[in-house]
Parts: sequence; C-alpha cells; structure tokens
Amino acid sequence: MRIPYYLLLALLFSFCSCESEGLSPTGSDNRTLPKSNGGRLELVVVMEDYLWSGAVGEAVKRYFLRAQDGLPQVESIFRVMQVNPKEFNRLLKNSKNIIYVKLGEAKQAETRDQFARPQTYAYFSAPTEEELVKVINDKGPIIAQNIHDFEVSLMQQSFKKALQKNPGWLEQKGINMGIPQSFSIEKQEEDLIVLWNKSRKSDQGLFIHVEPLNHDKYSLGQRILPLRDSLTAIHFLGEREGSFMRVEDFIPPVFNNTKIDDQFAIETRGLWRTEGDFMGGPFLSYTIYNELSQQKVTIDAFFYGPELKKRNFMLELEAVLKSLEFIN
Repeated sequence: MRIPYYLLLALLFSFCSCESEGLSPTGSDNRTLPKSNGGRLELVVVMEDYLWSGAVGEAVKRYFLRAQDGLPQVESIFRVMQVNPKEFNRLLKNSKNIIYVKLGEAKQAETRDQFARPQTYAYFSAPTEEELVKVINDKGPIIAQNIHDFEVSLMQQSFKKALQKNPGWLEQKGINMGIPQSFSIEKQEEDLIVLWNKSRKSDQGLFIHVEPLNHDKYSLGQRILPLRDSLTAIHFLGEREGSFMRVEDFIPPVFNNTKIDDQFAIETRGLWRTEGDFMGGPFLSYTIYNELSQQKVTIDAFFYGPELKKRNFMLELEAVLKSLEFIN
C-alpha cells in the first residue's frame, strides 16, 4: 500500500518538530542507539542564550555548577557546556548527560537513553521564566543527584573488568566489595583492613573498620571524626617522624544521610592533613549502621595528588565504597 504524499509530509513535520525540541518521536526501546560520548561528570545544557544569562540560567548554575563538597580546590560538581537549541546537533545529542530547558507548554521529563546509550536526559519547559525557575528549584537537586548516581554506576561497571577477588578479611565480616586490582592490602587486624593504590603522581588509600553496633540513637554520627582520627593516627603515618593523618578542622566536613546496600549510613566529605608535615587532600567516608549483623561498618577512602584535580578521583573512590554489599 502506498502512503499518500500529504501523510508523508505530516510525518516528516512531526519528526522535525520533535527533534528540534530535543524530544524523541519514538521510544528508545525500538531504536538502535549509538554509544554516548563525554567525560566523567560532563553535562550539556540546552537552552537559549538569553535564558542562560538570566534568572533561569542562574537557577541551573545553582544546582549544576555548585562547588563539590570536600575538595581542597574549588571544582564544580559537573563540567557544564551550555549550547543554543539551534546548535544541538547529532553529535551533542550523543552526550552522556543532557538537560534541555525552554519556554513553552509546562512539561517535565527525565529519561534514560533518549538519543544514545548510556545516557541521562532531563527536559524542563514552562510558560514563563518565573515558572521555569520554580521548576528548576524544585527538580534541580533531584536531577543533579540522579546524574551523579548514574556516573557512579558507570564507574562501577568499568571496574568490573579488573576487580580482585573479595579479600578473605571482608568475607569473614560478611562484606563484599568491588575493589579494583590496582589496590593492594597493606595491613589487616581484627577490626581493620587497609588498602593502597599508589602511582607516580598520586596515592589512593582505603580502609574498612568494623565494630559492634551501638544502639544509643543519640550517639549517631558523634564518633565519626574522633574514630577516624584515632585510626589514622596509628595506621597512616607521615614521612616525617611523629607525623600522622588527621581531619582538617579549619574547613568542617559535610555530613549527609544516605543508604549503603539498603542500610542507613552517614556520608562524610571533608579534608585531611598530616599533623607535623605538609601533606593533605580530600576524604570520603560512609558509616553504615547494619541492623542485620549488628555491626557499625566504616568505609573510608582518601586521595593525595598535589598536582592533580581531585573531583574525578574521588568519584572513583566513591564508586568503590558504594559497591559494598552485606552477604550475611
């Protein structure tokens, strides 16, 4: 059966209209998608230049260009590239993370694999700039966290190609973690294991501490920093005699509630320094309250690389820490 010429035109117009707004005319389930492109934590924001330079752009920057907590130098949580809708070509549509913002009919959408795979895609539109700002203020933090979590999951997938066998110490504690082969065990004690990944320009350290669960709810979080300092003062010594690692208290750490393997946990992002020396850097820690095994598990990772930017390295360490699973 031949399709009438006017119907072909209508279908073509519909396809072009959808593409111009960054919306797929069909679901991704029925398409063969190209591989997405882009570096770690890179984000393409599609919006008119005048919106970017005004209140709408400021709202976007507030949530997607804010400084990452717990880093010694200012680095934004994402590397953002703003493009005009007319410049949103096929190459840019293959970007790993995309946010499309426009004036128009009120609409919000968040999907995966819209134009490429793997990909996150969020779409915001509203009739006025004021309403658009309200939508971004409402959804911005959620979208930012979802993109971050997506990047962590991609990092974990990349690690699967070169993971070491789960250390016996972790098996005994009922824990499994996806630890890359680049880490080697330096120390094991009854309640602690220490691993290092050392290279010419940087060091990544990792330790796991296990102790009985304290049921005093009022003590949640109060011993996180004192415990870390007590452990690092013994197990992480500096190059100079008498020097040791401790939490940098000049810039207080940031705490957030979260979950690791469905168990309540407190995330701590902060800076460490070497008492009696000049070394320092960022650290990330999760204190997990495992009701099933009656354990409090601390998983902690830190980075040293004075000549390097830190954000992407800390993303790697976060992916390792968040791979923890309880197997008992």
